[in-house]
Amino acid sequence: LHFSFKDVDIYPQHFEFYEPGQWLDDVCINLAYRFMEGEIADFGSEKCLLLDPTVVSFIRLQLDDQDEFDDLATSLRLGQCRWIFLPISDSQSFSSSGSHWSLLIWNYSQNAFYHADSCGSSNLSSAKSLVKKISKFT
Repeated sequence: LHFSFKDVDIYPQHFEFYEPGQWLDDVCINLAYRFMEGEIADFGSEKCLLLDPTVVSFIRLQLDDQDEFDDLATSLRLGQCRWIFLPISDSQSFSSSGSHWSLLIWNYSQNAFYHADSCGSSNLSSAKSLVKKISKFT
């Protein structure tokens, strides 16, 4: 038994993450993003993009080719967005799960980055590696 909302599939094991004291995973974050999309898709006249956590992990941990980045940027229509919200896990590989999430906010038109972390600088190295990777391609 599972349900889908937009492009997010929720399975029974994901429900335990909503219990008190549990950690959210990328599916939980992506589901919240899909709920919010309709509310903040237009931030005034400036477009916002809530980027899927798995796409962010792909960029940070795997993407190394300019053509792949350009294709991804085109398919996501990054050039049409001013604000891009990128949830970052402290995971160091796809085979390991992280223990903390933070948020990188990218002002695309000014190529400026802002990092929000509820634990101060706990996830700063992951944020910096993502900024470095994005800056390499933009």
